[in-house]
Amino acid sequence: MPSPVLAAGGIIWRSNTELNTVEVLLVHRPRYHDWTFPKGKLHKGESLLTAAVREVSEETGLSVVVGHRMPTVRYRTMDGPKEVSYWAMRPEAGVFAPNSEVDRVRWVSMARAGKKLTYAHDRRLAEELADQPPSVVRVVLVRHADAGHRRDFDGPDIARPLSDRGVRQADRLVPLLTSFAPTRVVSASALRCAQTVEPLARATGLGVEQAPMFGEDEFAADSEATSDQLMSYLVSTDDVTVIASQGGVIPSLIAALCPSAPEPMPQIAAKAGAWVLAFGAGRLRADYYPPPKR
Repeated sequence: MPSPVLAAGGIIWRSNTELNTVEVLLVHRPRYHDWTFPKGKLHKGESLLTAAVREVSEETGLSVVVGHRMPTVRYRTMDGPKEVSYWAMRPEAGVFAPNSEVDRVRWVSMARAGKKLTYAHDRRLAEELADQPPSVVRVVLVRHADAGHRRDFDGPDIARPLSDRGVRQADRLVPLLTSFAPTRVVSASALRCAQTVEPLARATGLGVEQAPMFGEDEFAADSEATSDQLMSYLVSTDDVTVIASQGGVIPSLIAALCPSAPEPMPQIAAKAGAWVLAFGAGRLRADYYPPPKR
């Protein structure tokens, strides 16, 4: 069986306060005479999320803030199997202009989306979003990037820096982390944690705040204080906080917050891996992003 063609896209939503409803953005493709969600194939070496944001921008003219991951859609085309990964997204700026792929866009209520969408798999996505209303990412919990082995470092462990590989990982985390529009960057006291988010801080113009409770020793001494601080970030309605922490902290926090978290299991927290936590309508969603490729 041939490998599926990989594609990615976004379900862009907004709240219509006048009508007290959630609306989603549909695109019309004259080539296919259909109404669907913006999406497209990956470029060589491109990640799924990067492709999703790019395709949405190209087809709709909008810059977006990425939210939680939606179900992956699989179907067959004349060219073989296709697999499309989707994210919920909120519009940030931009204006639509007709282009070679999309000639019209339309905001429709969730109730009307199912009637307007051409394909059954798109209608199922709309139903998923209607059943479990979109949430907003509030916390991105990142394990520090590679820092070699403790036994190979002569100084105190808190001063152990990132390895060359870890520095590359930290740089390659920036596109992922900035897609969630962070407003705060905090770090445990270990140097390797701060170094992991320093490229993000430079890219966003944010400072790196110290949050010692997300370090392993502090968490072991008072895990409740760490959990309370995390919850305060999660329920914020103003900030999106990126937290650089350690492998002895993250699995316990995820397991406590999200006992039914998706694969990989909550026990796993790879170096430079990230858990993205979205909160809304009384529900917490957790999406895991593996470390960036070398």
